[in-house]
Amino acid sequence: MKKILNLVIALFMCLIFTQNAHAGFVDMDETNWAYPYVTYLEEKGVVFGYPDGEFRPDDLVTKAEFTSMATRALGLIGKPIEQTYEWLDVTPDFWGYPYIQLAANYDLVEEDPDGYFNPNDNVKRVEVIEVITNALNISELTPEAAKEYLAEFEDADEVPSWALLRTAKAKQLDMLIIPPYDEGFISPLRPATRGELAGFLVAMMERAAIAPNHKIAGQPKIMDGYVLENVYLDKDIAYIPAGTILPLAVMDCMSSKKPFDDSRVAVVGESFTARATKNFVDKNKVLIIPVGARFEGTVQKVVKEKTLLKNGEIVLATDTMIRANTIDETTEFPAVADIKAVFKHPKNSNTWKMNDFLNKIAYYIFKGQNAWVHKGQIKEFILLKPVQIDVMTNWVKQ
Repeated sequence: MKKILNLVIALFMCLIFTQNAHAGFVDMDETNWAYPYVTYLEEKGVVFGYPDGEFRPDDLVTKAEFTSMATRALGLIGKPIEQTYEWLDVTPDFWGYPYIQLAANYDLVEEDPDGYFNPNDNVKRVEVIEVITNALNISELTPEAAKEYLAEFEDADEVPSWALLRTAKAKQLDMLIIPPYDEGFISPLRPATRGELAGFLVAMMERAAIAPNHKIAGQPKIMDGYVLENVYLDKDIAYIPAGTILPLAVMDCMSSKKPFDDSRVAVVGESFTARATKNFVDKNKVLIIPVGARFEGTVQKVVKEKTLLKNGEIVLATDTMIRANTIDETTEFPAVADIKAVFKHPKNSNTWKMNDFLNKIAYYIFKGQNAWVHKGQIKEFILLKPVQIDVMTNWVKQ
């Protein structure tokens, strides 16, 4: 009797397990090309069906819906949000707001220059490709190599230029999902179906398990750039000592006395903007301040040149740094650049001795040389106070 009872229990448990394992969807079976992707994601809790038990693999998906799928697929739900991003059409009361914020914080999506996310638009295949490759730590292809990878597709020339490298990278990594009904075509601008999204998400999950981007992995970015000397790391914090030199591009054209081209005469108290035109990194290539960061400040001092007395000088001082790709997130950042009149070196090698002699007399004795800076010209700014940067967010530690 006991053996029979145990057998009944075993059969009952096996039946329950089998039913759970093959719960699936009523409108999909093994004959559907997307079936393995969909069932895998269902088991992982990434995708869900409709109340009638259908998955509807041929239905389209909005950008907000896809963003929620991608963040679930990567296990980001509940992860910390370090920065709040703003879009004109994504407000905090929108259901997809937390998923879009997560996606932005973990570098899956970027702020659009026009300020819109278009959350209710159907997500295009090229947009999906951008997200799934953003989830990875990958090396970029050259444009020539990218075109070679995509040459087999009849519509390769329809891939937008901004998505060319990532689309080719998806092909290289076997992440470019092509359904049977679209073989030979990338269809970059066609809205993606739920079945196609399932394939893309599984490919992303498999690759991200091996090489996630630095935000998902919890590791700092490793980039080439200008090495900031004497910077040292303590866990996730980079300490930049006072006196560190940062070459910044001054975005205003000005001179100490005599205007030239479209320049203006520098006036004490007037504002100026400077930009980081390279990534600032430490000696191990850990990214500290990304290219595109902006610095704002004012003209602190202007010395007008006077013949026989002095050469011109302009002192610029930053007081604020603005995070790259944002318009309003700022922090204190005091640095100063002392722009002095430039000694003119001789250009004609045949008469360099005489020119050099005359230039020295003009610069050191007669003086009266104008100090100036062209728009976009690199000037060395010296940090006045130590700064701590969180290398996970590339932002000043508050």
